[in-house]
Amino acid sequence: MKSRDHVISGLRAAALAAMIGAGASAQVDPGEWMISPDGSPGLRSGAVAVYDSAREVTVLFGGWSGLPTSDTWEWDGLSWRPLEPRGPVPHPRYNETMVYDSRRGMCVLYGGNDPYISQSYFGDTWEYDGERWTRRDITGPGARAAHAMAYDSRRGVTVLTGGRDVGGAKSDTWEYDGNEWRLVATEGFGSRNEHAITFDDRRGVCVLFSGLDQVGGSNWLEDTWEWNGQAWRLVADAGPPGRGTNMTFDSARGVSVIYGGYNGRWLGDMWEWDGVRWQGNQADEPGARSSPLAYDSSRHVIVLYGGMSKDPLGDMWEYHDGIRLYATTSCPQTGPAALQWKGGTPGGLGSLVYAETAARFHIPRHLQCAGTTLLIGHRHRRIIATGGLGPGGRGVISGELSHNACGGYLQVVDHARCQASNLVRIE
Repeated sequence: MKSRDHVISGLRAAALAAMIGAGASAQVDPGEWMISPDGSPGLRSGAVAVYDSAREVTVLFGGWSGLPTSDTWEWDGLSWRPLEPRGPVPHPRYNETMVYDSRRGMCVLYGGNDPYISQSYFGDTWEYDGERWTRRDITGPGARAAHAMAYDSRRGVTVLTGGRDVGGAKSDTWEYDGNEWRLVATEGFGSRNEHAITFDDRRGVCVLFSGLDQVGGSNWLEDTWEWNGQAWRLVADAGPPGRGTNMTFDSARGVSVIYGGYNGRWLGDMWEWDGVRWQGNQADEPGARSSPLAYDSSRHVIVLYGGMSKDPLGDMWEYHDGIRLYATTSCPQTGPAALQWKGGTPGGLGSLVYAETAARFHIPRHLQCAGTTLLIGHRHRRIIATGGLGPGGRGVISGELSHNACGGYLQVVDHARCQASNLVRIE
């Protein structure tokens, strides 16, 4: 049996020349949504998702697919894992919100609708530490649903805005420091529900977009507001078409991102707010839907799962703005193989890595880009080639595929950005 050093024969000799010479365009390609084969949580709409940066997993709770659920799942970049938290869990609900408190290492969930009782709202605070859900015995902002929350990592507080209850749409702002909820504003963005909010950690402000000014109305607002911890400020009175949607902050690019949503019809567009203007993102998209979003800061990707578009969805997508890898192979036979990548740093340095297995791995301290998260496993991991990524951030390597490579995995590391590509299985 051939050595794993020769998993792709002929590539080593040609790799550097191919990587340095590839790419004719001077522009980096836009990012794109890439579908994952793993859809373990099944069909569901209305779930909430956040990224736990301490444990490097996306946490998904609840949702609806014919019946409401109260299950908890985690995505580590490779697969979904169902959890069995110790003790009680939050009652099934919808229109709740959840954030990740990075200072305390807690997922914080608040409120929502009781799916079994019409016009019944929850006003409870729950926390998840990776092992158990705990209901906090504290007074909160009151029973409500369709509110929005963001975690202000600079001040260490969860910010809750608006929503609705039996009295209609609300206009208040609350903050939670892990010990108590505190009312900090009663006006600013006006009464609204079904809006979106995220925290811009570069500028230190919460960004709020759209929503309805009435419960069950049709006046979808198009304004954008920012909260600096003391006051709300209107920063744009027009933007993308108004909608009920979700928003996350892409810290690598410094933009707040919305995808899709609903405003009388299901939407499939993507928009980004850079603190000055909204701009449309024309990347290939998962299609019209309303879905939860979470930003995986260790791998620099936006995670989207399922959602609603006429019917509940169960597909899994990630948005990659950095380098992306593609492979064409002829497994299980040996034969020609072409590896291509795009979206890298123009003229930057990159490495193509191979491993037999897939598992999370952090580049060690003594190597370039120490701490960068890879999904290349520990078994027979090796660098196939290192070289320039080309003037357009593109590259192509062609060679003969060895049968020993089948079933293995490939990933590219962009050393200039210290970002890794998606994981590709040779099959």
